Amino acid sequence: LKRFMEKYPGVQVELKVESSQVLGQLLESGDVDIVIDNTQSQKPEFAYTPLFTEQILLCVPQALPVNRELTDALLSRNAIAAKTFSGVRRVPVSWFAGENFILLKPGNKMRYISDAIFREQDLHPKVIFEFDRVDTAVGYTENGFGICFATDIAVSRCENTCFYLPDTQFSQ
Repeated sequence: LKRFMEKYPGVQVELKVESSQVLGQLLESGDVDIVIDNTQSQKPEFAYTPLFTEQILLCVPQALPVNRELTDALLSRNAIAAKTFSGVRRVPVSWFAGENFILLKPGNKMRYISDAIFREQDLHPKVIFEFDRVDTAVGYTENGFGICFATDIAVSRCENTCFYLPDTQFSQ
């Protein structure tokens, strides 16, 4: 964004931070000209350009005892930063079935993904919080409240969280 604004100083930029669902509606109505999001509508009238890929991670408070049983599947911050995910053991979400979960509110792409994973694995999580933003969910996980799903891009500053690749057939 900074490079764009430097290159095109005459273009007025107004940022809107909304759920994927709201952003799609704003684009369809013409209220915004461009959307950067981790979802893709199937509308043929819009052009799509992939900017990068994201890896879905299971983010678990470091203090949970289950982490001691999963040391061979733990992702290091270096592996996440380098996007080195091949060969890492995936962890069934069912290992965390009795734990607290923090989800995003309906309408957000990560909520859609979370719900699909739970359906796929026939899990009914104990949801203690629902937030609008993934960084808020990650912050609450970082502070030990519960488990959340996030992408590798959203977890770069976490110190008190363990990260795993969820074992799922769900395709992003």
